[in-house]
Amino acid sequence: MLPLIDTSADPGQQESSVTWSGMAQPYLDRYGSTRDPADLRTAVQLLSAALDGAPEESPERPLILLQFTEALLSLYEDTGDEEALTVCLDTARAETRLNRTVNGSMAWTALSVALLVRFGRKRDPEGFEEAVRAAWRAVEAASDGAGRAHTSGGLGNALYGTFSRTGDERALSEALSFLREALMQTPPGAPEHPARLHALGQALLGWHNRTGDPAALAEAVRAAGEAATLIPGDHAHRGDVLAGLAAALQERFRHAGDQEDLLEAVRLRRSILAGLPSTDPRHPAAAAHISTALWLLHQHTGDSAALTEAIAYARTAVESMPENHQVQAGWMSNLAAMLRARFLNGGAREDLDQAVRLLRAAISLLEPGHPERAAQLSNLANALRSRHELTSDPSALAEAVEAAHTAVEATPGDHPAWPARLGNLGAILRTRFERGAGALDDLDKTIGLLRMAVAALPHKHPGRAAQLANLGNALRLRHDHAPDSQAAVEGRMTLWAAAEPPDAPPLIRMRAAWAYADAARRDGDFVEAIKGFELAVELLPRIAPPSLSRDDREHRLGRLAGLGSEAAAAALDAGRPGLGLELLEQARGILLGEVLTARGELEKLAEREPTLHAEFQRLRDALSAPEADADTRLSDGMRLEETIARIRALPGFSRFLLPPTLDDLRPDPDDGPVIVVNVAGHRSDALVLGAEPGDTLHVIPLPSLTPDGVATHVNNFHREVWSSQSQVAQTLAWLWDTAVGPVLENLGVTATPANDGPWPRVWWCPVGLLARLPLHAAGHHQDGGDSALDRVVSSYTPTVQALAASRRRARRELPHPAGRYGRALVVAMPNTPGAPPLPYAHQEAEAVAQMMPQATLLADGEASRATVLSELGQHSIAHFACHGVTDWQDPSENRLVLADGDLSVRDLLHHRLDGMRLVMLSACSSGEASEGLPDEAVHLASSFLAAGAAHVVGTLWAVEDQVAARTATTLYTHLTAAGTLPPRTGLTAIALHVATRRLREQYPGRPGLWAPFMHIGV
Repeated sequence: MLPLIDTSADPGQQESSVTWSGMAQPYLDRYGSTRDPADLRTAVQLLSAALDGAPEESPERPLILLQFTEALLSLYEDTGDEEALTVCLDTARAETRLNRTVNGSMAWTALSVALLVRFGRKRDPEGFEEAVRAAWRAVEAASDGAGRAHTSGGLGNALYGTFSRTGDERALSEALSFLREALMQTPPGAPEHPARLHALGQALLGWHNRTGDPAALAEAVRAAGEAATLIPGDHAHRGDVLAGLAAALQERFRHAGDQEDLLEAVRLRRSILAGLPSTDPRHPAAAAHISTALWLLHQHTGDSAALTEAIAYARTAVESMPENHQVQAGWMSNLAAMLRARFLNGGAREDLDQAVRLLRAAISLLEPGHPERAAQLSNLANALRSRHELTSDPSALAEAVEAAHTAVEATPGDHPAWPARLGNLGAILRTRFERGAGALDDLDKTIGLLRMAVAALPHKHPGRAAQLANLGNALRLRHDHAPDSQAAVEGRMTLWAAAEPPDAPPLIRMRAAWAYADAARRDGDFVEAIKGFELAVELLPRIAPPSLSRDDREHRLGRLAGLGSEAAAAALDAGRPGLGLELLEQARGILLGEVLTARGELEKLAEREPTLHAEFQRLRDALSAPEADADTRLSDGMRLEETIARIRALPGFSRFLLPPTLDDLRPDPDDGPVIVVNVAGHRSDALVLGAEPGDTLHVIPLPSLTPDGVATHVNNFHREVWSSQSQVAQTLAWLWDTAVGPVLENLGVTATPANDGPWPRVWWCPVGLLARLPLHAAGHHQDGGDSALDRVVSSYTPTVQALAASRRRARRELPHPAGRYGRALVVAMPNTPGAPPLPYAHQEAEAVAQMMPQATLLADGEASRATVLSELGQHSIAHFACHGVTDWQDPSENRLVLADGDLSVRDLLHHRLDGMRLVMLSACSSGEASEGLPDEAVHLASSFLAAGAAHVVGTLWAVEDQVAARTATTLYTHLTAAGTLPPRTGLTAIALHVATRRLREQYPGRPGLWAPFMHIGV
């Protein structure tokens, strides 16, 4: 029972109602901070006495009634005290029967709000209808327009709160009616006008989220935008109004895809949070909101920095809220989704485990029937599916199926989230089928669920492409397990329907197009296969655009490795080798190609349009800055796309930064052939590109070269390169038998040239993992049999367009500045802090320097990072004898170790080395491609090539110190005629060939020692 206040004291000394009310206020204030029910109960006692003591006609009575009923409802909601709710309802009903009250509207308002609170807990339909009737009575009882507006607005907000707690669409519909009435009764210039626009905008956004009504979203954006424009800059609730606009813009972005909406939403969220000290009670909500905006930015762009920042803000929000608070449930769910996304993008298992814990905790905070509970269950199901895929834990999969089923059953069929939850359940059932834990019936159920999901989505819905892609893949899987021509055809058609819409997310389109192309190829429909691959390759630049950080671009491209190889193979199936090579070039070396291709075109642009050139350079440099945040990068990326479009509109620049055509790639007549060795799932071939435009691209099938064989030999070779020379020799023999030998035989190169005759030159362009093996050293060396070293001088190129660009640059290069030609920078680090000594490095450096009198020698402490970078531009030759470090997780951090720091790939990205003729990297693995990024050739050797070097000598694996010194000495002896001539860098490939053959003579049984060096360049 609620205790009563003793009011039986002498009337002359009895406290007035105002005094009782004033005495209650400190308890209410303290309760707001401590949430201690004892404070609230004391306030209720005092307010009860105040109401009892207030005459019916007292002007203070309505306000006391409001305080009393609000305190009772807070007590009920926080403690579940049923009597508090009963007293509240009885008091409000009694108040509506008074005749002389100065504000009858207040009593009806109190009754309506109390009934809505009860409805939120008990879902009694009669109570809801009574609440709405009481609300309209409150509006009718209001004394004037301002009163009607105030009452309508308050009740509209209460109804919207009821909808938020219950998901009851009737409450939202009634809320809109009351909020429209409030706005209609508020003159445009009134101080309350912005707040009423904001409230209506929030409710309209809720209506759109519940029904998918696009008109409601458009009206919500207009109302929120007008409110943000009208509200004064110093208004206490300006942050709330701006947050409402941000929410509306985020939702419009989800449906229309206008990046400006997303950028403005992030900017608004940042400004709101920046204006709040961390101690402000609104700070947790602001942190939660900026996290959702950044999370949306990550989902749209793949920017990992946005995801990291979103997780940090989401943690702040969750950790700042009291435990077991229902608001915390939604924030916990958001944080869990972000952590799972990070796990899927290469994060730690702890991310996934924490996501599961957060979702279970969030669900425990929500009563059955809560409108958000189905969303949390669906999210939990996805996290558990990921856990099962990681651990094969059957209990995780079983719990995932149960949670996903419950989520679907708890979601109305007309709810906007229903299709996504159907899709989630379908994905989990498909996983159960693929993992062998379910029968074919699971796959059939998956197809049925996905059909329902697709049917429920409008054609332009942003989520439709993903559901179509999943349905198409499921149908093809069904056909693979139980041949069904109808399922096969429908699967292909559905995949194309997912790939074709231009407004669908690029990554989903690309994967659907790739799946479509693969399905068409397996069906023998080569024309359609090419159509699919052309679209998939065309979309690649949109998946890893310059607006992403270098790390993110590498990560995304690494996950799509092999696309170019499969596209080229499909074009060969169709008898179109030229198209095959063009597709292969478009899909590989994207990061390298941007630098190489742009350099020559930018020089012409600078002459023609210096302003556009400066804008392009400014934006490209801004996007390369590591400190740029995700939204700034997205904005600069949009500007860069606009700038590129303006450049392409200029006469003569229509193909600015576009991939080269086949004729653009052809070598000059004086150059040797380029041999592209492509390895795909169903066929492997060498594509030989000759010099004449009329020459057809020569295709040499390599049926014994398979992806599995390449992977096995790459793993064995690099594992045993130092410990088992027989394994190394076996791999070199296999390379000859399956790839190099058949190619050279087909080209008519069948014997060692005569002693005084010229050696034929070839440029190898191995694709994928094959680039990690030494094609130049292929052969049967143990028994003196055939080998590449005895037939050709081999060079490499990461891509054909990289070689073409380097050749064009070499042809147009200006004469060297006075005194620079022949000058060599020699860097030696025989003693490196924290690394083993290189005892032959100093000997190597001195020998090289002695053959080039104009050499600058920097050894040990002299070889600082700043000094080396500065000196590089002053020399035409650079020689490094130092440690090289390969970073398998971040290839752009592959580096040379100097005296006080490193010189990395990242340092060379936009470094100009115009006039650099030769760079020799006498360091470990300086030309080794990353296993995780096989199509991009991100290593030190390719980076020096991109920076401007005409010739680069690097290594494919770790090199022995003494062998490196002997290789360098032999090479420079050949280039300089033992120091008697200026270095003839055009002979670099031949000089390295001579050095390698000589080393083979010295170490005949140890190819791991003599074979690591390779030449890249013209």
